Amino acid sequence: MNLSDRLIGSDQRLDAAAGEIADAPLASLARLLGTMLAGAAVAATAVYAGSRWLTMLWDFDLGFIPIQEGRIDPLRATLFAMLAGPLLFAAAFTLVAPFFGRPRRPLAALAVAVHGMMPIYVIGALMFFVPAVLLMLLAFFVGCFRWARGAQHLLGIREGETAEFIVLALLAASIALQIASSLVADLL
Repeated sequence: MNLSDRLIGSDQRLDAAAGEIADAPLASLARLLGTMLAGAAVAATAVYAGSRWLTMLWDFDLGFIPIQEGRIDPLRATLFAMLAGPLLFAAAFTLVAPFFGRPRRPLAALAVAVHGMMPIYVIGALMFFVPAVLLMLLAFFVGCFRWARGAQHLLGIREGETAEFIVLALLAASIALQIASSLVADLL
């Protein structure tokens, strides 16, 4: 397996995910939700550790801003974003697919969303250290390639249309995440 297959994800893994969705949809859903929960929990814990404990020990130029009254807890905020993001992205994939002549397949859309989030979850474990934000940017770009590859294999988007498909889904999911975040922030 070459480096691009490791970063972007091999076609065999995507084909295995397609088979699992067809053969055992409930087991596939449980695996996807478990992966999301584990990835979000690790990233949220790293951000919380960096903002709660490491700030007190590190230089303020490299550490996080200390928690203050009236500020949203970084653990809850990161956990919400890392859990809601792929769900909203999967919803966007599902809603945008008919514009590209493809049927709505919510479980396959969730599999594509989680497949693309894997680099973000992995780098999220390093978020206790603020310069890891630069790595998160790289993880996002790798995630875009993984989303595109997954959209081709699991959702049937044609190769020439994947860029437009991903951009539309990213815009829709970003707007939905901003609205959801502001609604949740008002409740807390």
